[in-house]
Amino acid sequence: MDYSAMYGGLDQILERNFPQMALYLEIGKLVSARKDKGATLVATEYLVTKCPYRN
Repeated sequence: MDYSAMYGGLDQILERNFPQMALYLEIGKLVSARKDKGATLVATEYLVTKCPYRN
């Protein structure tokens, strides 16, 4: 599967500095538009590298 378009979309969403709930909504829309079941996992792994969890 080619996820480069999804990665680009995720980067664009992150750059827009949405409020937290709007950010989650936009990410959900982008990922749910994909038909492959692995998109959620791939997006999660990508986002963890881009925005690691901080305490």
